Amino acid sequence: MLLLRDNLIFIRLSISMINIERENSRNQETKKKSLTQKYFLWLQPCEIWCLMRKKTQFNSTLYDCIQSALENSDTISGLYASDGDCYELFRSLFWPIIMDYHKINIQNLIFKHDFGDYHHIEDLSSELNKQILSIHIRINRSIQGYPMMRKLTIDQLLEIEERIRNTLENIDQDLQGEYHSLKDMNEIDQAKLREKSILFQVSTFLKEYNFHLSTHRNRQIVI
Repeated sequence: MLLLRDNLIFIRLSISMINIERENSRNQETKKKSLTQKYFLWLQPCEIWCLMRKKTQFNSTLYDCIQSALENSDTISGLYASDGDCYELFRSLFWPIIMDYHKINIQNLIFKHDFGDYHHIEDLSSELNKQILSIHIRINRSIQGYPMMRKLTIDQLLEIEERIRNTLENIDQDLQGEYHSLKDMNEIDQAKLREKSILFQVSTFLKEYNFHLSTHRNRQIVI
């Protein structure tokens, strides 16, 4: 039964990618390959079969990672890791897409987790401050011991929310803010925050990535 299921998934993936390729060929002026489709079609059938047989510690599969590309042929990337192990386990697909998208060579990268001493950062001059209307800094991080959004359960999301909330309540006074959970915030207030670019926008391409589970639940903002 397991072999039959894997065969069916393999066939579905291949047919889906081929159908997207044919559709793009008919509409070359308006359609463009996603990076997932581009590099998936470069793989040999034996490579695809090998990748399909693999699972991470959180039971993430290749199908989980490429589902957005299958549902949205016009996406740029379409590949989303379901947990941190996916980058290495499915590297034959992840690495070329990452290198193409970011225009880098992963093999030559040197990872240095050192952002310097914040005490050495100088304040901007008053003249520059007058020219700044808003500043938006976005940082995405995974949490050790948890998969990424696609594989997270509601219970895990609630657990993460509680951990983050407890942490934020104990940070330095000058960094503290007012905590809001989206499940308690009405649509009007959410819209106002989006207009100010304070509240996040959820891409339509991420709906297949399980973001719909937490758009109005288990998501928070500190202002």
